[in-house]
Amino acid sequence: MSATKANWIYRLLSKFVIPTLFFLFNVRIENKERLNNWKSGIIATNHISYFDPPLIGGCLRHKVHFLAKKELFEIPVLGFIIRKLYAIPIRRGVIDRKALENVSQLLTDGENVLIFPEGSRKNFTAKPGIGMIAIKTGVPVLPILVENTDKSWQCLFRRKEMRVIVGEVIPAISDYSETKDDFRRYAENVLTTIKMLANENSTR
Repeated sequence: MSATKANWIYRLLSKFVIPTLFFLFNVRIENKERLNNWKSGIIATNHISYFDPPLIGGCLRHKVHFLAKKELFEIPVLGFIIRKLYAIPIRRGVIDRKALENVSQLLTDGENVLIFPEGSRKNFTAKPGIGMIAIKTGVPVLPILVENTDKSWQCLFRRKEMRVIVGEVIPAISDYSETKDDFRRYAENVLTTIKMLANENSTR
């Protein structure tokens, strides 16, 4: 199935606000040509800042759903905005089966979903969630490395660049089973692929 069109708020931000932020925060996208043939699936990236979701969303032509902790949806105004930006509420610290079902359905329907293999900014190891979703849905994964989104002030004054390094698409899965070990193994492989993009960038 094809993805549905974005709402007017998302389109407005994508067309005017995000390009302005890209200029102000000195954003550079590397391997941008790899985005040309990408249609839908899981966008997997490291997570170091709250800036990561809008940054990734601004790189893609199609709208992107992303997971956000449930408490954010209870904050006036912010909750309304992130819903319009296609955030998916998830309960932290537990296995939120409803959120996982929502993500799986979106992927089955041909949508893009941004997933952080580490789960949150405070974790530095892969969590099995992305492996479970990818293996169960069989969708491709686009690995992306973000750099310096946690140094926004330095980027704003152009002392650093915010980098988005796009990797090669990881094809739909065929050699993994629906077991906890394989969920974790796949998640670790995705996170390793993302981290290796830093080496690819350093050789350019």
